[in-house]
Amino acid sequence: MYQTLIVDDRDIFILELKRLKVWGEGLGFEIAGKASDGVQALEMLRSNHYDLVITDIRMPRIDGIKLLQEIKKEKLCSCVVLLSEHSEFEYARRGIVLGAFDYLVKPAKEQEVSELLSRTKQFIDALEAQKSLEQGIAQKGRAMTSYPSVEEKNTVALIGKNDDQVVDLFLNTAKSILHMSGEEDSGCTVVIRRFYINIISEIFSHYSWLQLYLDESSYKEPDIDDYKNCADIYKESLYQLFDFVHRLIPREANGVLHNICHFILENPESEIKLSSVAEKFYINHTYLSNTFRQKTGHRFNDYVTSVRMARARFLVEHSELKIYEICNRLGYKDADYFNRLFKKYNSTTPTDIRKTFESNKS
Repeated sequence: MYQTLIVDDRDIFILELKRLKVWGEGLGFEIAGKASDGVQALEMLRSNHYDLVITDIRMPRIDGIKLLQEIKKEKLCSCVVLLSEHSEFEYARRGIVLGAFDYLVKPAKEQEVSELLSRTKQFIDALEAQKSLEQGIAQKGRAMTSYPSVEEKNTVALIGKNDDQVVDLFLNTAKSILHMSGEEDSGCTVVIRRFYINIISEIFSHYSWLQLYLDESSYKEPDIDDYKNCADIYKESLYQLFDFVHRLIPREANGVLHNICHFILENPESEIKLSSVAEKFYINHTYLSNTFRQKTGHRFNDYVTSVRMARARFLVEHSELKIYEICNRLGYKDADYFNRLFKKYNSTTPTDIRKTFESNKS
């Protein structure tokens, strides 16, 4: 069971959380301790292990923001979630900037807490997989005579957490296969290729919205002329894929902003407005506008446009739709305006891209 520490100076809020039907075997979390302020919480964290801390922001002696800073400084817990009231969005924003895993608005709703615990579990499991994989790589002298199933499982567990580590661990495993084959046998590329293809499949599965913007098969079939270089070629392909992911989901978009980006990416052909998204995610629209720009470096409407232009490019390359049909499908009534936007985000016109793509196929 994952151990949770609840920190709040008002027992009524702790009691409300405990009453939610999210604790126990289902999600694997239990409330293992409660503290009335940051000072007591730090004492408990220094003497006990907790996987998750859920803390109120406003408390006497040490408030939630200061507690978060101390936890991060002393590495006492990897996941800290802030509890805030509607009037405390600025404090919540500060917490996200300082590294809070997420935040909940009081009173916390059962569905929201359930979704939070599911994300927390994935994050904690990925951290444990990373530690296990690093320990395995550190052990010398183990020959890889069969498919690296354990290495694949551990690499997959890191997808969505830190893509640099995913790529590096893939490369280490692939090069180990080449090194330990003991001879110049191109047969080892069969193992590496399968390893690579499985990782690509898992990335497209994890980021399910990718299928709306990229052709998965094109990433599974890079040209390999020299088997000795296959690991580096696959590595570069993985880097390109993750670069695309983080152009559409900036690394800084964590917590609720991450969920908002996912929602937009999953619905690029829908009418998306700042006010409706703010309402859907229970956020003040002014706070969302300011925080989105501060965290991602993009204005909300500019981000939505960039997503639509990425979808437009995919439709230009992979559909039989006419350009004006794609324009209408994405909600643009003015074809000239659509073409100008497309060229701004893709460096060329829809017509030129379609001609180039079709000529490359022939």
